[in-house]
Amino acid sequence: MRTFTGLAATAGALVGLSALVAAPATAGAQGLLGGQPFGAGAGADHAVFVQTDNTAGNTVVAYARAADGALTWEHTTPTGGLGGVLNGSVVDHLASQGSLTYDRDHALLYAVNAASNTVSVFSVRGDQLTLR
Repeated sequence: MRTFTGLAATAGALVGLSALVAAPATAGAQGLLGGQPFGAGAGADHAVFVQTDNTAGNTVVAYARAADGALTWEHTTPTGGLGGVLNGSVVDHLASQGSLTYDRDHALLYAVNAASNTVSVFSVRGDQLTLR
């Protein structure tokens, strides 16, 4: 039972990671975020954004995603806030979905900084983030 619980937690973390997949577009084309189209931008062919939820300084990590699904670290961007940890949590310290959300209509990425009670907003262009 313990092995199954560990596998289920790992699978849940990977599903959460895959939910944040973005395929930034080349000029004149549309990309995808979670299967949904968003406006054109320049940058990586595919990008995946995750947040660290680090209590010493929350960050958003950008990975390039290859056609075969392989991830390669690109860069880490500070949110300017602090991550939080829910008592008793093991994998998902916020115990929630949506703590990192993409607004495709405005090409904005929102990151919750749970310990500092703030939300950081980033402009997204390809795999590049600019804190607004």
